[in-house]
Amino acid sequence: MNQGIRKSAIKRLENLVGSVPEEGGLLSPELLAELAELTDQTGVEIIVSQDASGRILNASFGTSDRAEAVVPKEQERTAGVRNFNILHTHPNGNPTLSEADLSTAAAQRPALIAAIGTDQGRITGYGAALPAVGENGLEYLEVYGNSLEWFNALPVRKNRSDVNSKLKAASVHDEEHETGPERAILAGIDTGDSVVRFDASMKELERLAETAGAETVGLITQNRERPESGTYLGRGKLEELALAVQNEAADVVITNDALDPAQISALENAGGVKVIDRTQLILDIFADHARSAEGRIQVELAQQKYRLSRLRGLGLVLSRTGGGIGTRGPGEKKLETDRRRINRQIWELERRFEKISKNFEVSTNRRKRSGEKTVALAGYTNAGKSTLFNLVTGSDVVEKDGLFVTLDSTVRQAGEHGFLLSDTVGFIDKLPHELVKAFRTTLSEAREADILLHVIDASDPDRREHEEVVLQVLREIGCLGETGQKLIPVYNKADLLDQEQRVLLENKIEREGGVLICAKTGEGVDRLLGRIGEELSGKELDVTFLLPYEKGGLVSELYKIGKDVQTDYLDSGTSLRMKIREDEIPGEARPFIQNGSEKDGEADGEHDV
Repeated sequence: MNQGIRKSAIKRLENLVGSVPEEGGLLSPELLAELAELTDQTGVEIIVSQDASGRILNASFGTSDRAEAVVPKEQERTAGVRNFNILHTHPNGNPTLSEADLSTAAAQRPALIAAIGTDQGRITGYGAALPAVGENGLEYLEVYGNSLEWFNALPVRKNRSDVNSKLKAASVHDEEHETGPERAILAGIDTGDSVVRFDASMKELERLAETAGAETVGLITQNRERPESGTYLGRGKLEELALAVQNEAADVVITNDALDPAQISALENAGGVKVIDRTQLILDIFADHARSAEGRIQVELAQQKYRLSRLRGLGLVLSRTGGGIGTRGPGEKKLETDRRRINRQIWELERRFEKISKNFEVSTNRRKRSGEKTVALAGYTNAGKSTLFNLVTGSDVVEKDGLFVTLDSTVRQAGEHGFLLSDTVGFIDKLPHELVKAFRTTLSEAREADILLHVIDASDPDRREHEEVVLQVLREIGCLGETGQKLIPVYNKADLLDQEQRVLLENKIEREGGVLICAKTGEGVDRLLGRIGEELSGKELDVTFLLPYEKGGLVSELYKIGKDVQTDYLDSGTSLRMKIREDEIPGEARPFIQNGSEKDGEADGEHDV
């Protein structure tokens, strides 16, 4: 690093690490302005690495004409094009990518390498190179533009996916980089007190690992009342783990439970490879699947709080008085520096998140004032919510057999059915508490809805356990309490049931309520929509009004709304008997409802609306 750079500039650059563009895309105007100003102030290139969500992983100063990029550690073993971006400034104002830039791209294989031309703090243009498959394998093609909008519209994610698919199909990976997916050993403890069966939970962990890009090559399980406090696994299983890592050439150990820092350290020492727990795995998947600025902020907030909780655990060791090995030197200073940095990032994320929450509250209140009815989908991940959402709204939300395919909340008009439908994130066993808290705005689509559709995979052998997991989370975020919110169980994937299973489920639905559908074929969806309409509008009532003659305008209004209107002119006013939906009765007409109206075919008596 250039020794002449002021400490204030170095501090500003350090503060960029961990930030996420607020407006979405790879660059926000604020981040762009900061990079340009720092480049002008120092006269040297600035280079940053980003993950797929736009979060800055590291940032550094170079020389006047060169800066070194850093490959994120978690991407070092990734085959093909890696899932990170390299952005850097050119203080000479020329956004053209140099031979050194293209050499860096060829060696480090980012999803994007970009140069931002700056001149006296002013942006002069953008240069970018995206990977492609040529005759000689992977190469980088240059493109240039003059606007931030152009730059943020570059198809980085899709291009990376397409290129890696072509590389895999054509087997043209550079042998030096052909490492394949990470090889994972899964470890779990059966305590016997989980809602979901242990073997099903471990199978789910395997699918999570697959979603994150890892291949499961081994399984270590143990029956215990609780995990070992210091090592997670018992001594014998630790030895078994170390042997499995060696025999299977594993790259990572993934546990089915959350770990504290001491347990992570013990497992890493035993296996000699990195260790991540279920919470970190899910957070990583969420970070890769978040698309909107809102979703990325929520994931980043959960990740930073998770990191901070682990720092606090280490801090108990490093802050002990009395000295001794491990308590001296710069360790405590670095810990405090990391803690301050994370706290600062959490504060900034929460500030931006508060703005999103207020915007959501405003839009929710606006919908309520306009009388718009809302219906929300909730359910275990991969239950078919997105398929049902697309069928009802005519949208094209991604449908895929995988975990957490849909992450960002989506709201659409449900065709001609007169309500808004929202699709929310799928729930899962042991959903990290950090995510439940961070996603309170997204999940509040479910909390604020007039009707909640609990979508259930009817063919799932662990259906009942997964139902309970969803209901637990819904209770945690404030649904199903005293809000009076209607919950309709929707049993999906009817096409996968055999005749016996179908009969049993139909009997259950007849006793307890719900609707059996197949979102894939459309079976039962009309029946579901009819049920929703009935719940939103209220059942049709047979009501008699007695209105004074001076209320002629109200009489005309009721004529337009009601059906099968019967009119009598009495001494006391106009008597109107009609069929009318409860929610359509004008407020000023309610005081004139008469005794003797019939409701749903019941005997005459006072009608309470």
